[in-house]
Amino acid sequence: MNEKTAVIVGVGTGMGRSIALSLASKGWNLALLSRDAKRTGEICHEAEAKGIKCFPIVADAMDEGSLNEAMKEAKKRLGRVGALVYNAGGFFTLDGIESLSLDLLDK
Repeated sequence: MNEKTAVIVGVGTGMGRSIALSLASKGWNLALLSRDAKRTGEICHEAEAKGIKCFPIVADAMDEGSLNEAMKEAKKRLGRVGALVYNAGGFFTLDGIESLSLDLLDK
């Protein structure tokens, strides 16, 4: 089995979608992780139109347990994962990193 497989964490509009469709056009099978089931399903549908297998998986990139379960599911569906793209966004502040709480940094 010589299939190229990738998991992309953080697929929505913008860069995550572009990366998914670019890899799909190069023949990569994909597992797409996002909190938005509808949008992730739509992107998978676009990717599958390029002749690849794509699996949408609902997961929260800010939750370790959710990510662990999602990665197990991705491996079950894809087999060996050849690439991981972590494109999830997190928090944003204009006050500087020194103003962030330890709890927020842990996420």
